[in-house]
Amino acid sequence: MALFAIARFLDNGDPDPAFGDGGRVTTEFVEGSVNAFGLAVDAEDRIITAGALLAPEATEFAFTRHLPSGELDGSFAGDGRLRVGFDGRSGGAMSVTLDSEQRIVAVGGVAAPDKGNEFAVVRLLEDGALDDSFGNEGRVVAAFDEGPGFALDVSIDPLDRIVAAGFANAQLPGNVFAVLRLLTDGTLDQRFGTNGRAVVEFTGIDTGFSVLHDHRWRIVVAGKVGPGAASDGAVARLLGDGRLDPSFGVNGRAYSDLGGSRGQVKAVALAGDRRIVLAGLSHENLDQFGIARLLPGGDHDQTFSFDGRSSSTFFDTDGAEDVVVDATNRVVAAGYTGTSGGGTVFATARLLSDGTPDMSFGLQGQVFADFVEGSVDRASAVAIDSASRIVVGGSIGHPRDWPLGHGPHRAGVRVVKAMPIPSQDARVNAVIYYPATREATNAPIAPGAPFPVAAFVHANRGAPPCPGTPTDDGNDLLELDTILRHLARWGYVVISGDASAAPPGPFFQIDLMQAEAEYMIAENTRGGSPFEQRLRTTDIVLIGHSTGGGAAYAVAASGALNVGAVAALVPSGQTRSVGNIPSLTVAVTRDDGTFGGNATAFYNSCESPKHLLTIGGANHFGFTESLCFGSDGDPLIARHDQQRIAAAYMTAFLQHYLRGAAGYAEVLTGATDVESLEPFDLEVQAET
Repeated sequence: MALFAIARFLDNGDPDPAFGDGGRVTTEFVEGSVNAFGLAVDAEDRIITAGALLAPEATEFAFTRHLPSGELDGSFAGDGRLRVGFDGRSGGAMSVTLDSEQRIVAVGGVAAPDKGNEFAVVRLLEDGALDDSFGNEGRVVAAFDEGPGFALDVSIDPLDRIVAAGFANAQLPGNVFAVLRLLTDGTLDQRFGTNGRAVVEFTGIDTGFSVLHDHRWRIVVAGKVGPGAASDGAVARLLGDGRLDPSFGVNGRAYSDLGGSRGQVKAVALAGDRRIVLAGLSHENLDQFGIARLLPGGDHDQTFSFDGRSSSTFFDTDGAEDVVVDATNRVVAAGYTGTSGGGTVFATARLLSDGTPDMSFGLQGQVFADFVEGSVDRASAVAIDSASRIVVGGSIGHPRDWPLGHGPHRAGVRVVKAMPIPSQDARVNAVIYYPATREATNAPIAPGAPFPVAAFVHANRGAPPCPGTPTDDGNDLLELDTILRHLARWGYVVISGDASAAPPGPFFQIDLMQAEAEYMIAENTRGGSPFEQRLRTTDIVLIGHSTGGGAAYAVAASGALNVGAVAALVPSGQTRSVGNIPSLTVAVTRDDGTFGGNATAFYNSCESPKHLLTIGGANHFGFTESLCFGSDGDPLIARHDQQRIAAAYMTAFLQHYLRGAAGYAEVLTGATDVESLEPFDLEVQAET
């Protein structure tokens, strides 16, 4: 079960011993898992967190308030915890702030009655009661003409007008920056944009992650533009009436790669000298904290780390989720970094006003907070209280308690630039997961070769990313990161190509999967390849999700490759028989058919040996790292649980059919339950 988590640090980076247990506090909701995305500190240094509660009936807004000591504040909603629903419509809060009267304002999204999501805003009184003077009993829901949307951040101007920013789907898979402004009573401000709404388009695949008001009440929205493999950070500045500010950047728009070959801005803050600070993820061979500072006109500030860009590297997989600037213009960025055990921890970096690391803070300007060893701990918000203490909030997840074990290896990752797809006359980036000696990018390959090879293809971009999830930059290379890393630890080499620009339909996925397999076959014989003579290419495994699952069946049925097994998660598309090739099909009970999942039909089309696993309470996109359900059925189990169930049965399937390992046949036929998965509603069918 995921929990809200808060860490507080003293000005020198030491954990604050006066806060919770050694500077850390966790909060559980008995109704279900919770993920915190927003944090604010009020005038009394009480800490408010906001996020999403995965309750049995629907996902809801969730709030906590903690006293400066770290204890839950009993004067808030009775026990310091509050859940706010929207008449059974699933939703979640992504950001929280306070207005001039210390009322609590949170924004996020709720599921629309037809498809997708809509902006949602909640205002609470100081005691946690819904503010009846705002909207409909303290709630406002607003849609954009451009399509489904989700609010990711909030800023309040000096008149207590609420500005929410995020994205709206102009045309799948495209997004635009979306901004709305509400008056103090919750009505849309007709003096802003069109009927209280404004949109900004950069590339048509854009997401606004963060918003603020500058000293002249102009609205600054920052985020990412472009597909994941070619994303860039972007900033737009709007005038008070919602028009783009022509004095900023080019026609109101500016860009920053945060110092890497690509990047995404996740947060924006205003320095005391009116310069704009950006933070997020910068990628150049590996992911790292990326930080940039812009002049008020939108150009990079050359006095900040020489070219206006800086970075902070912790380990191999880092990302900043929020940023603040303190009273002396030091920049504090918080996010996450990977660990050797496959989990993540809270990570915070502080830079001096010139962009260099602040050596008086922690170890070389960096501090960590690890709540549970091996768990997935992700900081998503940061604030500074009146005593200059740094407050970092987020969530901690399950330890990686994999039902069949962690696997004998670590998971290494290699990035392939511009992998060719000859039949499409195209090139895409790809990621190769492989058994390694340590969890790192380009880590040495583990002993024990040759390793079986698998080609994975994901779904079309039929749904927007879930805000706040690890890969909400839209980088489809990583959409099955959790499951594929797990397979790598069990000794499988898996290549995953980026199909984010794929046209609708299965044909691109079919050609991509074929190209992936051919690439790995060639790598096994290419001189100088790190995989030279280390791969088993005589029985390729094909793995796919949704339309990618349909592609796996199509490639296997074509006979173009020597295929040893097929594994498909909620496959969709035209059913094809793969003959006597062993197959594992995974179905879910919360797929309403909108996205074409027809797993049972695929299973029925195959000959033995074949296996069908149906996961009760799971939905179509819960196997992925970040794709949201849109009109897909609301999940009744946590995303992590859905992933680890699928990973366990896929591991058993491959171990049995690819390696002939003992003890897995009973799992695949349902004769034996997998330890620790007994509480879940799992149905296994098989013909062997």
